[in-house]
Amino acid sequence: MALGAVAGLALAGAVALATPRLEEGVLVATSDAIEEYSIALDELGELPVEGASAIAVAPYGTTWALSGRRLRSFAADGTLLSDTLLPSADEDDYEDSGEHVALAVISDGAGVAVALRRDLFLVSAAGDVISEVALPHHAVAAGTHGARLWVAHEKGIAGFEDGVLVANLSVGTKKVQDLSVAESGDLWVALGKELRVLSPAGVLLRSRTSDADLVSTTADGGWIGAASTMTRLDAALQTLATATAFPNPSKILSLAADSRGSVFAAAKTRIRHIGLAGELLAEAAFEGNAKVKAQHAVALRLDRVAPSLVFLQPLPGSCTGSRPIFLVAFQDAGTGADPASLSFTTSEGPLATTCTVIDGQASCVPLSDFTEGAVVVSATIADFASPPNVSAPAVVALFVDSIAPSIQLSSPAPPELTNIALLSFGGTVSEPATLTVNGTPVPVSDDLTWNFTTTLVEGAIGEQSRFHEQF
Repeated sequence: MALGAVAGLALAGAVALATPRLEEGVLVATSDAIEEYSIALDELGELPVEGASAIAVAPYGTTWALSGRRLRSFAADGTLLSDTLLPSADEDDYEDSGEHVALAVISDGAGVAVALRRDLFLVSAAGDVISEVALPHHAVAAGTHGARLWVAHEKGIAGFEDGVLVANLSVGTKKVQDLSVAESGDLWVALGKELRVLSPAGVLLRSRTSDADLVSTTADGGWIGAASTMTRLDAALQTLATATAFPNPSKILSLAADSRGSVFAAAKTRIRHIGLAGELLAEAAFEGNAKVKAQHAVALRLDRVAPSLVFLQPLPGSCTGSRPIFLVAFQDAGTGADPASLSFTTSEGPLATTCTVIDGQASCVPLSDFTEGAVVVSATIADFASPPNVSAPAVVALFVDSIAPSIQLSSPAPPELTNIALLSFGGTVSEPATLTVNGTPVPVSDDLTWNFTTTLVEGAIGEQSRFHEQF
């Protein structure tokens, strides 16, 4: 959101929301707790959940954790939000092995889908079980795209909307190992020795013969992993990079790719951040052990929701001077809106302003005069996420008029000597306006002429006219 070479933004006053409220990072479920790390894998803290078999993070930072049949959610600051014991006909049915479990956040953080063996639960954001659906086979993985929930089981992939089965995709005789839903809605399916990309209708779009036990998509491709080796692929499934995530005999248990294309890989006692070219960016060790079958034990806490921005002043259609004051309000529920990124633009290009920011509002004044006439001003603001999310433009249309209208007196011609007490004055104005003569409003015709009749008193009289523009 560059302001351009000729534009700039100066901030003054108390700056609100300048500190990120949601720390982006990565979470790892271990036998002792859910460890929280920054993107650089610096320790941030932990959530008190022992032996979580699956974790997922909602858009605004809510973390969902599943341990056996116990499902808990935590706010970004670690506050416990909900604690739900999922129903089961058999107390031992959901042995906490880490196998055949999956979590997927329902679109916009409205809740979470929990796949436990052959049961699928839809749970609200408050932790209430909304519905329960039977799966045809043991669950493997889950993901969402819009309103569609996809659950991979051992023999195929089932699609649900509002808990109703709407799609059933077959993968033949092969066994599904993992599933990742791309931003396009396509399904990346790991089949052990093969990777397939399916359309939401189940059409095979691309395939690749390769070891693929784990898969995680990025904005423009994805990563696959097997044993201790990972491969970065483009959208056409061509190799971009390879990496040995961990030395033998350590094996990759979980993958989580971020929007920038890098990937986090977890082994039993450590996690690594691998870059676009397969290089090691960071590494951290944890005391507890990740589960042996924990392909869902790593989750990224990223801010993907843009802030909102609105104009409070001036009102749309207002007539203003050459340097109107813009008052805007902004808010962001994630990392926080970045006041330094506030940017104004007109049809002529970036608009340099100086702003005072306080309590989620900014009062901004242009550093140069607007040209006369109609002008449309748009503004955007970004958050502290990496990469930043930019708000939808806020737009206001104005009419700039800083030149005062002129008035012409056509009658009577001064100086006038008269013995008639009732005298008419008339003339024209240079543009549509409201006119007063000696405090009395005088109508202005469409052709910009005006007339005013008054009663004179004996002596020298000087009439005073005042007017202002009207639109």
